[in-house]
Amino acid sequence: MNFTEFKLLMFNKPFFTSKDLSGVEKLKPTLKLQLHKWIKQNKIIRLKKGVYTLNETDRKAELSPFLLANELYSPSYLSLEFALSYYNLIPEAVNVFTSITTNKTKTIKNIYGTFYYNSIKKEYFWGFHNIKLKSNISFLLPYLKKQLLILYILKFIPLLKI
Repeated sequence: MNFTEFKLLMFNKPFFTSKDLSGVEKLKPTLKLQLHKWIKQNKIIRLKKGVYTLNETDRKAELSPFLLANELYSPSYLSLEFALSYYNLIPEAVNVFTSITTNKTKTIKNIYGTFYYNSIKKEYFWGFHNIKLKSNISFLLPYLKKQLLILYILKFIPLLKI
């Protein structure tokens, strides 16, 4: 399969996974080789192991770091510094997309940013909703009340250790 054929299959997706590619019969025998070649040619961008996107000129779908934050490591929702900035509770711009997950704590870096995932117990993984932007991109974010509760707890936990 040449890149033009491949691009036609993937250009409507903001990103794709190795699993998405397993259904492309023409690509199966040389999948790893083709991906490696197209990454070197900057036709495909590796977001993390097994997750890729076409470069911006070959992709029709918009790719937002907000969407990526939820999709790169799942289940997760954006929180902490990012949520504080989103709700205008801090004046600073946030360069790291901080999320909450029930999986192990992890950091993923790619050209779209640094994505930090902070682990919590499953019983605390609640209190978030879907935010939809004008561009049809959506992402998960905690409700403002939950974010304020987290802020309160984080402020007073260091005092409890004294």
